[in-house]
Amino acid sequence: MTGEEQEFIAAENERLTFALEAAGVGTWDYDLQTGQAQWSSLCKQFFGLPPDAQVTATDLLARVHSDDRAWVDQANRQALSPDGTGQHRITYRTMNPDGTLRWVEAKGKTVRNAQGKAIRFSGIVQDVTQTVTANQKIEQVQWQVLASFEQAPVAMALFSGPQFVITMANDRVLEYWGRVREQVLNKPLFDALPEIRQQGYEELLTGVYTTGKRFVAKELSVILERKGKLERTYIDFVYEPFYGVDSAITGVSVVCIEITDQVLARQKMDDEQNRLTTILNEMPVGVLIARPVGELIFINQQVERIFRQPIPKSRHIEAYEQWPLFNPLTGEPFTVAELPMTRTLRSREVVTGVEMKLRRGDGSWGYVSVNSVPVLDNDGQLLYGVLAFVDITERKQAEAAVIEADRRKGEFLATLAHELRNPLAPIRNTLQILRLTDQTKQLVSAAVELMSRQVDQLVRMVDDLLDVSRIGQRKLGLRLERVELNQVVRQAVDANSMLFEQSDRELTVSIPISPVYLQADATRLTQVISNLLNNAVKFTPQGGHIWLLVERLETEALLSVRDTGIGIAAEQLEAIFEMFVQADTSLERSQSGLGLGLTLVRQLVSLHGGRVEAHSNGPQQGSEFRVFLPLSVEPVPTRQSGSASLERPITGRRILVIDDNPDATTTLAMLLKVKGHQVTTRNDGREGIAAAECERPEVIVLDIGMPNLNGYEVCRLIRGQPWGQSMLIIALTGFGFDEDRRLSKEAGFDAHLVKPLDLAALTQLLSTLPDNQ
Repeated sequence: MTGEEQEFIAAENERLTFALEAAGVGTWDYDLQTGQAQWSSLCKQFFGLPPDAQVTATDLLARVHSDDRAWVDQANRQALSPDGTGQHRITYRTMNPDGTLRWVEAKGKTVRNAQGKAIRFSGIVQDVTQTVTANQKIEQVQWQVLASFEQAPVAMALFSGPQFVITMANDRVLEYWGRVREQVLNKPLFDALPEIRQQGYEELLTGVYTTGKRFVAKELSVILERKGKLERTYIDFVYEPFYGVDSAITGVSVVCIEITDQVLARQKMDDEQNRLTTILNEMPVGVLIARPVGELIFINQQVERIFRQPIPKSRHIEAYEQWPLFNPLTGEPFTVAELPMTRTLRSREVVTGVEMKLRRGDGSWGYVSVNSVPVLDNDGQLLYGVLAFVDITERKQAEAAVIEADRRKGEFLATLAHELRNPLAPIRNTLQILRLTDQTKQLVSAAVELMSRQVDQLVRMVDDLLDVSRIGQRKLGLRLERVELNQVVRQAVDANSMLFEQSDRELTVSIPISPVYLQADATRLTQVISNLLNNAVKFTPQGGHIWLLVERLETEALLSVRDTGIGIAAEQLEAIFEMFVQADTSLERSQSGLGLGLTLVRQLVSLHGGRVEAHSNGPQQGSEFRVFLPLSVEPVPTRQSGSASLERPITGRRILVIDDNPDATTTLAMLLKVKGHQVTTRNDGREGIAAAECERPEVIVLDIGMPNLNGYEVCRLIRGQPWGQSMLIIALTGFGFDEDRRLSKEAGFDAHLVKPLDLAALTQLLSTLPDNQ
């Protein structure tokens, strides 16, 4: 190397040394082959030596703090050893002449030859006393913070850096997380607690870390894996940015309180409250709950259903005067002081069963039964008043209906007694006349005619009663067949012709030319028309006019009976079809009846799938009854009878009459003898069986309701004998229901007739017997 080159290198080294010392960096260079060492003045100064001091490596090592000397020497040797890294970076303490300490940071590097042997060791040294002291203070603060963490009664943790590494965590937060310290410390939060990764907390922490804004949350849900299973927890917490010495955000601290037990307890309480509210709302009872001052704090849905309007949540008792509650006896509104809730809140009174009339929101009236009770605490202080409304409107209506039905029943019984006496009186008078006078043929004929009419009237009333009873018990069956309505009308008019002749009422019948076919029971349809005609005659004055009209509509047949009678008040147009209801209930009315005719009309028409309507412009304006019946679509060809059976003349028959009523037995025997029959009578079932065996009659007319041995049993015993199997056995009884007819058929009766005897029906039955042998 030339002299110029050496001067250039020396100058460059001088400039580098100056620059390093200006930056507070000392240098050293140690030639391991020659043993020569160069130490910059600043390096010497860091070891407490003067700038011009001639020192060796041993001298420098002696200036290292005694506690650090051994490991510093070991670090240097390790850097120079063949197995070493060839460089080191260590921080240690040196001693100043005045005994003070200095912290230095040394960075060295080894230069090796081609054989890998260290030939030079060079490096720099810096005074880091201020940095180490500051870090010590920070560490001291951290330890103080850590001590506070551990002693804090709440869960606390510190998350460092953007990965939120858990650098501090107290026992409370570890307990909340369900982890031990070794599982989480110095690990990123979302690696240590992976189950919270998708719950939104990473975004919250990132927001605090990047913006420096605190985040406060109340009652947030966190799902954690604790004790091997996922649990939903609830916490109140604060995320706070954590700042380093240079005021830069280095992490996020969290302070939280677990409130899972409180939240679950409140949720359970809320569930119970909701369940109680649901129960109260579904109860058929209206419930109000009020504080002692009268403030309503609960109104269930049933209250609004009962009142048919919202009830304002009153804040004091005086506001109760708005409630639309009235005294059912006087009709006057209840005063605030009289209301059960007021009595309960003011005097802790238990009030039960107070009935009130209620003006509903839709303008209608109802009735409620009210109970009110106080709710007291353990010290006997009033907490609430509870009021319960029970809607008793239907009960009140039912009670009114029972009273009305009882009134109608009383009227019916009085009417029944009157109507039964009406035909009985002329019958008795006629019998007296026959007993007291010479019975000329003309007199007897008139008497018989009169009694026949009255008996027919009695029979008609009894039949109406039986029909109403059958329909009410659903025991009345229809024999439906294809019938022609015009023909049924003609038959009904013919059957009632005498009624119009004797009553001086004019009847006009209007029927269509073409046939009107129905699927109906002709007998019951005739009964409907007869009842309507009878009703019109009853309530139309003499000289009045009655119209009977049949009209074919699109899908229905219309049958109308209109009159010029007393008319019907508007409020009775629907009630007129109820049982025992009569348009004219005065004692002066001229026509009789039980009030069953129109009831039967509506019930029979309904059984046919039709409907009936009453129309009137009011009293003395006449009335009209319209019956609508479904049409039958196509007519059925009339079948021609191959051979019409002719009724054979009746010859005298041997007849046994068995009835426990002697008068009934005697009169029936007299009637049959007049008709040319041979008659034997018995008043007891066993005697009847003996007579049947002895006399061997062709016909037995047998009562059913007898003591000891009833008619069913008598019939079975006779049928059980060889001689009794071919006899014609006819039931003649007061029991006329379908069930009675079924039982008589099962017992072996050939026919079932009801009392009083219809002689024509009996004659028809006798005509079916073969001629006497």
